[in-house]
Amino acid sequence: MKDYKQMFLKLADVMTAAEKIENLEQKILLMEKSISDLRNSDEDKWMSLKEAAGRVNKTTRALYQRIKDPKNLIPENKAWKQERPGAQMRVNLKELRPFI
Repeated sequence: MKDYKQMFLKLADVMTAAEKIENLEQKILLMEKSISDLRNSDEDKWMSLKEAAGRVNKTTRALYQRIKDPKNLIPENKAWKQERPGAQMRVNLKELRPFI
């Protein structure tokens, strides 16, 4: 195991600055894709209005108004649900995205 670490360190010393930058850029792209995949995999579940608003870069109030807007009918119990008026709203972001 120690030999591999030493070999890697020697390889890193041989790389030019441009190669190191390119290597880091590739790693960043892979990490961004992984984060995106994780976020998208969670969209097909019920989440709080606040969490959903954060994922679509809107304020909680703006998303609430968009959902409750009578001109923009969004299907209740499919894209959003609320047990009773005043109760916490839950959102299924996968179903809601086409409407926002």
